[in-house]
Amino acid sequence: MSEAVECVMKYGCDGYMPDYEGKTTPYRQNVRIVPKFLEGTDLVPIKDIFLTPGAPDAVHENRFRQLMVMMSVAEANYNACEHSGVQAITELVHPMTSTIHEIMESQQHMIDVKPLQGYGGGLQ
Repeated sequence: MSEAVECVMKYGCDGYMPDYEGKTTPYRQNVRIVPKFLEGTDLVPIKDIFLTPGAPDAVHENRFRQLMVMMSVAEANYNACEHSGVQAITELVHPMTSTIHEIMESQQHMIDVKPLQGYGGGLQ
């Protein structure tokens, strides 16, 4: 998680992309990265830094992995809103897309996850 802050603070990057495609990266990585920025820096997500996770494709990998990443985004946003009133993640990257149907299915997964965030704001 310190890698994300290092990329921004040391190298001047304006974004960080946790990538889950084809990897066994911990699903809750988003939940652990957001507080590093909120509590450890003066940077404001969406204003100063863009966190853009890459969600695994449900067809090429599996739906469970995709939903777990989406849930971690929802949890990270919930925590960010509780801490600072700001949503930390507004976009997901959907790599390895073969058809428009895959995008539509992923969008439906996000719609299904949205009510689980537990607050009025959220993923749009």
